[in-house]
Amino acid sequence: MATVELRALLRDTLRTEPDFNTFCLDYFPDVHRKFTGSMDGLAKENFLLQSVSEPILHAKLAEERARLDVYKRQSRYRAHSSVAADSTS
Repeated sequence: MATVELRALLRDTLRTEPDFNTFCLDYFPDVHRKFTGSMDGLAKENFLLQSVSEPILHAKLAEERARLDVYKRQSRYRAHSSVAADSTS
């Protein structure tokens, strides 16, 4: 996978800087520890792309996307169950 495609996948999966930072802390703590206060989001993104091999980063992003998909489905189910319960009350 080309870096440009991996960068697009990163941005599509991790839509906010806090999401990106959490992903790095969870999956790549050694990289996360090297982030500095003066690094903006793009600098952190570039550092991650330079520090982690493309296959490993792609695999962890796929894992994170699957986790997020499960979370979204559970959230929709809870919201639907709540609406259904309200309509029967």
